[in-house]
Amino acid sequence: MKTKTKYNNVISRKFEYRRKLKYNLFRIPTYIVLATLLIVIVSFYYFSKEYVDNNTMTSMEKKFSLFDEYYNSPKHEVDWNTEEDIYQMVPVNSILIDESKNIIHPSTNDVTQREYDRVEKIAKKYNVFKISRKDDKPSKISIDNNTYYTKLRKYEGVYDESFVRKATIQEQRAGKEKVYIVILYTNISPSQNFIELMIKMLILLMLNFGLFSTLFIFLVAKEVDGSFRNLKRYIIGVGQGEKVNRFRHFDYLEFDDIANSVDDMADAKNKSEESKKIFFQNASHELRTPLMSIQGYAEGIESGVFKDSKRAAQIIIEESEKMANLVNEILLLSKIESNNIVSKKEVLNFKDIIHSCVWDTEKIAKTKDILINTEISDEEMLVYGDEEMLERVVNNILSNALRYAKTKIVVTVRIVDGFVLSSIYNDGESIDPNDMPHIFDRFYKGKNGNSGIGLSLAKDIITKHDGYIDVYSNDQGVTFVIKLNLHK
Repeated sequence: MKTKTKYNNVISRKFEYRRKLKYNLFRIPTYIVLATLLIVIVSFYYFSKEYVDNNTMTSMEKKFSLFDEYYNSPKHEVDWNTEEDIYQMVPVNSILIDESKNIIHPSTNDVTQREYDRVEKIAKKYNVFKISRKDDKPSKISIDNNTYYTKLRKYEGVYDESFVRKATIQEQRAGKEKVYIVILYTNISPSQNFIELMIKMLILLMLNFGLFSTLFIFLVAKEVDGSFRNLKRYIIGVGQGEKVNRFRHFDYLEFDDIANSVDDMADAKNKSEESKKIFFQNASHELRTPLMSIQGYAEGIESGVFKDSKRAAQIIIEESEKMANLVNEILLLSKIESNNIVSKKEVLNFKDIIHSCVWDTEKIAKTKDILINTEISDEEMLVYGDEEMLERVVNNILSNALRYAKTKIVVTVRIVDGFVLSSIYNDGESIDPNDMPHIFDRFYKGKNGNSGIGLSLAKDIITKHDGYIDVYSNDQGVTFVIKLNLHK
């Protein structure tokens, strides 16, 4: 009991937290737009930063390649075109420091005092003689509100015109070989400032776009919500049976499609209700007639009016059978509609069912001077189905044919393209064209019809057997056709 109460509470909270469609239509696209804007801004910042970092590192590596080339070249020469390529990418400057931590290059004669002060500040940032011979990792430093990328490398040799070269054996013996540190640096603040400016502009553009998109989404969501409310009112009106405008148009085709489906369902419902109404009227009439007959004969027997009490009793029995058959058909139709019928399918010879039903019908046909002819192939016609249900189908159609036939009924059964094809023809009047589309409808009763159940029941049974049933009518008469799968 506690578990059930807990489950009900969870369900109640779940329904309590449900949101309106209008809010979802507005919120979800807005989130998507905002998320897209955020992704664009973050992506721009990331890729711009990566671009600047990669270009800076590439320029520094090319600059160091000049130092390495001069250091290792026997002729102590460099390709100055490389220097031009570097400055076309990112300007990279160099600082050369000796082992006494003196700045050898640049000198105050090479650069302005302001630039030389900057060089001194960069040199003081590093304890440069603790690094290995291998390249030091690049790093960022901040000086005078500017950000610099720096990278260091150690060389052992002789200073030579702003470069370091390898010392000769004589220079080594003379003690001229020293340790030098080359510091490369480049100011990335302009690039960073440009990226920041672009980010601000992008944010401003994205905010304007986001506001415009949000407003547009809100208006669309409001319009959709309005159309949905109109559709809701329309559906409620149809459901309550109010007179509504069938020639209305909604703002969206999908809502029109829904409204059309609702119209179709309403028409089907009205048609079903009307058919049921007609059926109950017909059924009441069909039941009242035998009931009145039974009551009259019973009262006559009781009062001794009828001298032939056996004949009166026989009529009572016959009328009771009519009532029982009508009630049984109603119950069977109800079971088929609710899928509550137990099927007893087996392999059957459909010819045997036809012969049995024709044999029973011939007894009544002779009393009406109606001839029943059969044209049945000699080969076996095996089908997989419920014998009782299939017999009911054939009997219903034969009974219908007997009701309208003038002089004859023709029953034909043969195998065609893997199907058992049966046709039951009667030479009665053609079916009214207005009745043709409804001939198999439930509770529909045409001209001189009976209860409006038999043919509808026949179609339901054949459909349950994966078969096909149809009717054709012309001036010569009416033909019902049944097609069932041949069992192999």
